[in-house]
Amino acid sequence: MRKGMALVLALLVMLPLTVTAIAGCGEKSNAEAEALLNQDLEDLKVSLAGMLDPNIYTSSDLFKNAWKQVENAYNGVVDSAKEVKDARVTDLTTAFSDLKKAIGNVTGTQSLVEKADAITTALEELQNAWQQLFSDINPGK
Repeated sequence: MRKGMALVLALLVMLPLTVTAIAGCGEKSNAEAEALLNQDLEDLKVSLAGMLDPNIYTSSDLFKNAWKQVENAYNGVVDSAKEVKDARVTDLTTAFSDLKKAIGNVTGTQSLVEKADAITTALEELQNAWQQLFSDINPGK
């Protein structure tokens, strides 16, 4: 009976430790989280460059596709930044919000051409915020 009770007590002590150890295996190291954030930042950089191409403003379909890529890349950066201790996305979030306001409700190519200057300015601000976040995560690069 004592051996049985000792075994039950040992299992009760070991079970939470085992569950904690198994749960910890899925977490990313800080280096892995930073690598993912850097990849997401690179994706955002590429998508921003695509939106700065003047040809994008000749077609609302081209623009909307490019904008969707920026939105997806931005969301990836914000998600992966949550895993990096020193990642500050406040400026990036503000610049992205300003870009959304500049774009507003684009209803067609004419509307897009009228908003091109404001959109381009907002894109440049988003690029500046991107550069600051990149520099914060990768000092000296």
